[in-house]
Amino acid sequence: MEKSMLPREALYNILPLNKKILIVEDDDELKDLLTTLLELEGCKVQCCVKKCDFYQLVRRFEPDLIVLDYLLPDITGGELCHQLKLNDQYAHIPVILYTALDPALLSMDHYNCDGFISKPFNLEALLRLMKRLIVR
Repeated sequence: MEKSMLPREALYNILPLNKKILIVEDDDELKDLLTTLLELEGCKVQCCVKKCDFYQLVRRFEPDLIVLDYLLPDITGGELCHQLKLNDQYAHIPVILYTALDPALLSMDHYNCDGFISKPFNLEALLRLMKRLIVR
């Protein structure tokens, strides 16, 4: 869906306002779509693609939730999630992993992610999962 096709008001009004969401995604179209959707929901959004940018943003941005693609250029999202969850300072941050790969579905528990959604995903279902993890 093109950015221009989205209305200027929230589509779903599901997420609490002013939550900080970090998106880790290397597909520019999906990153733009998720950013626009979350901003329309009243969230503050930051994005990154690389492992080194990820840790800097987690420290600086202090996200309430991380939405993480499994397939990334320099590390899998699963490994990135696993490393984050091993760090006591950041282990409390909920992480949603998503992927279109079937083999990754078999090992999601290994990464200690808080939620998983397969691609292609329904935007409303993603927002509801995000809300459940943010407000718990």
